Amino acid sequence: MRSAAFRRALIVALALALLVSFLLASCSDTPTPGELDAANIVVGDASVLDVGLRPDAAPAADAIALDATETSSDAAVASTDARVEPDAAAGNRDAAVEPDATIPPECNGAAIATLTATDALAQAAALDGMIVDIVGTATVGPTRCTRTACPPENPCCNRCSAGIDLEGGLLLTAGPCSGNVGCTGDECNLVCSPPLLGFPQTFRGTVRSPDALELHRVLP
Repeated sequence: MRSAAFRRALIVALALALLVSFLLASCSDTPTPGELDAANIVVGDASVLDVGLRPDAAPAADAIALDATETSSDAAVASTDARVEPDAAAGNRDAAVEPDATIPPECNGAAIATLTATDALAQAAALDGMIVDIVGTATVGPTRCTRTACPPENPCCNRCSAGIDLEGGLLLTAGPCSGNVGCTGDECNLVCSPPLLGFPQTFRGTVRSPDALELHRVLP
């Protein structure tokens, strides 16, 4: 009886030992909390890295687009600069007028102002000795002729001369920068220098107070 009880107890003990061994073996396959955390970190890094690269690519594309836009803008500015006209086209009279090689260099000075003959007369005292451009129509001034009695076959025998006025009464005079200024001829015909064209022209010269413009040249 005692031997049979001992065998049963031994069998139960062995069974329990096997059960405990089996349970321990099963538990060793489950990852520890540290291992689980490590696994999650690896997965998390891979996910963040994969997702994080996509937003970073957009700024790079934007930068490329911005560079292209700036390049286009620079090209447009360069094109605009290339279309800039020279000073003559912008209304700079002195740049448009070539120096006259037939007169002394000191006679090629630039004008300080463009005026009408009336304005020049009104400011003659202040402008005395200064170079200006006068815009106006040249006309024959008072004419002086000899008083010889002419025979019928030569009715224009008298010699005549006249000055040239710019409308408003400003007298054109000769100087070192011009040739003869005025009109000469007879009672029937006068020849004037500069020629009287009958329309406004621009006359450059030095103001001589109180009522004269010492002519340099007639601008084209």
